[in-house]
Formats: sequence, structure tokens, C-alpha cells
Amino acid sequence: KDSRVSRVFGSWRTAMQATFPMSLRQVLPLWRKIIRLYFSVVFGFSEVHKDLPSGKLMNDIAAQVGTSASLELRLPKHFAERFNRNFSEVTRSILKETEEPDFTRILASSFLVRALQCVVCLAYGSWGLLVGPLQFLVAPLSFTGSFIRLLTNGSDCLLHYMCSLCVAALLYTTGALSWLPTLTIDITFVVAFFSIDFALNSLVYY
Repeated sequence: KDSRVSRVFGSWRTAMQATFPMSLRQVLPLWRKIIRLYFSVVFGFSEVHKDLPSGKLMNDIAAQVGTSASLELRLPKHFAERFNRNFSEVTRSILKETEEPDFTRILASSFLVRALQCVVCLAYGSWGLLVGPLQFLVAPLSFTGSFIRLLTNGSDCLLHYMCSLCVAALLYTTGALSWLPTLTIDITFVVAFFSIDFALNSLVYY
């Protein structure tokens, strides 16, 4: 009986290690290294050009390109050299502390998380959003990528939801909701939506 329990526990532990490849104790130092690299770079863009952080440089470039066939811009290279050096050091450090990733396993596990989230959303509504963070268990380093993307596009997200709120308020106050067509989110809609979304993402990213 004891040997049977040991075999079951051993199989369960192996499955868990295959599904969740890194413990929190292992992944936290890696997250810190990546986030530290990000913040060491993001506040230093003024070293490249004083108008780069505000976006004025990119607007000026776009305006000049629209009026001339060529554009020459001279920028200092010390920022790029420091970034490339720090990036290489962090990459080497992470590769030294982790095993070679199994891309197929990570991809399959990520698909399973998304499928599970769809099922829970259909059954329990917005509570299904709580299933999403399982992505960071099957692919731990995707957390830093998501965090950095959120900080980079935070203003875009805020603008998007503010515009959505304004449109919703306008529709509600004008009574337009009473004559607009009704959209029912059922299993047919969800399958169609995610199938089209997956196809488009595959087309764009692959």
C-alpha cells in the first residue's frame, strides 16, 4: 500500500513539475532581474535624444519624412552599448539558472489555460477572469512580459476604456440601447470569436 501511494505521489509530482516548471522561489529572482533591466532603460531615453521620451522626436521625424525622400539622424551610441551589455548579462544569467524551455509544452499548456478560462467564463461569467493568471504558472516569464507591456501601453488602455465608458454613457442617456440590435454571447459566439481571433493572431505573428 505504501509503495502504491509513493508511486501515485511520484507520478503526481512529476506531472505538476511538467505543468508548472518553476517554483515561486525560483522565478522571483528572475522576475526581479528582468524588471530591474526594464526600469534601468525606460527612464534613460533622454540620453538618446532629449525629445524622445515626450514623443516629439518621432513626430518631427514623421513630419520630415513626409516632406523629403531621406532623413539622417545622428544619435549617441553609449546608451545602446550599455543596454546591449546589460541585456546580454541578464540573458546569460537567466539561461544559467533555468533549463532549456520546452516550447511545445508551454504552448500546449497555454492553450489549455485559455480553454479552461473560456469554459469558466461561460459557466460563471466574469469570475472566469480569475483563471487567467494560471498562464503565469505554465509560462512563468510571461508575467514580466505582460507587466512591461501593460506599463508601455498603459495610456492606450486607459484611453480605450475611457472612450468605451463615454460611448456607453451616451447610449444609455440617449435611449439608443432600446433600438440597437442585441448580441447574445453564447457558445456559438464564443467559439466563432476565439476561432477568428486565433486565426488572425496566427496570421499576424507567424
